[in-house]
Amino acid sequence: MKKFLFFIVTLNLAITLAAQDYKTGVGLRLGWESGIIVKHFLDTDAAVEGIIGTSPYWGGFYLCGLYELHAKPFEVEGLSLFYGGGAHIRSWAGGGWGVGNPRNKYYNSYFGMGVDAIVGLEYKVPEAPISISLDVKPAIDVIESFWIYGGGALGIRYTF
Repeated sequence: MKKFLFFIVTLNLAITLAAQDYKTGVGLRLGWESGIIVKHFLDTDAAVEGIIGTSPYWGGFYLCGLYELHAKPFEVEGLSLFYGGGAHIRSWAGGGWGVGNPRNKYYNSYFGMGVDAIVGLEYKVPEAPISISLDVKPAIDVIESFWIYGGGALGIRYTF
C-alpha cells in the first residue's frame, strides 16, 4: 500500500510540475513596458524571457532579461502561474521649462540599470500556437538613479 501511495503522489507531482506547453514563443507585450518578447523554456518548468521595447509613459529604450519558473497549480488545461526575476537596462529623455523664463526649455537624457521581479498567469490556447499572459513586473533602478516603478502588461505570443 505504501508503494502504491508513493507512486500516486510521485505521478501527481510529475504532472503538476510539467508546466511547459511549448518550447519557444515570440510576440508582443502591451503595458507599462511595451515591445517585443521572446520566451524560451530551458526545462519543463524553467524559462528565460527577453523584452526589448519602450514605455508609453516615459519613452526611451528598454531591454530586460528574466528567469522564470512555471507551475500548474490550477486544474485548467493550458493555464500556468509563473514568477521570477532578472535585470534591465534603459535610457530615456526628459525635460521641462526653465525657472524664470518660460522660453528656456531644457532636455536631459537619463540612464538606468536595475533588478526586476515578475509574477503572472499564462494561458496556452490548446490546439493553437498562441499563448496569452497577464503579469505584474515591478522594477528598481539601482545604477545612475534610484527609482522604484512597475506595472502590468498583456503578452501575446506565437508559440512553436
